[in-house]
Amino acid sequence: MEVADEFWKIGQTLSRIHDKLNKGIALIGIQKSSQSLLGRGASFGLERPRLYLSMDRNQLIIVKAKNWHSQINPNFKMLNFEIKGTDFKTDGVWYDYVPSEERNKR
Repeated sequence: MEVADEFWKIGQTLSRIHDKLNKGIALIGIQKSSQSLLGRGASFGLERPRLYLSMDRNQLIIVKAKNWHSQINPNFKMLNFEIKGTDFKTDGVWYDYVPSEERNKR
């Protein structure tokens, strides 16, 4: 989804998409800065989605998950991945998210 200006309106757009869904899901990609955890529209884009994932280079972060399958809170868990051709490979290990500026201090 391209959001050129008025980024705060992303929440309204996501609500309209959600309201039109009877069954099924909508997968929506929102551009983000490499220095940001959230896509354009920032926290305005967090209200409606049941699952909000953020991707950085070789990292997938669960920013928000509403309906958990188990007792373990998946929010702010992170997974390393690698894309080789058409293969999406992970090491299968989820760990707590640490912001990149904190990781760089270590």
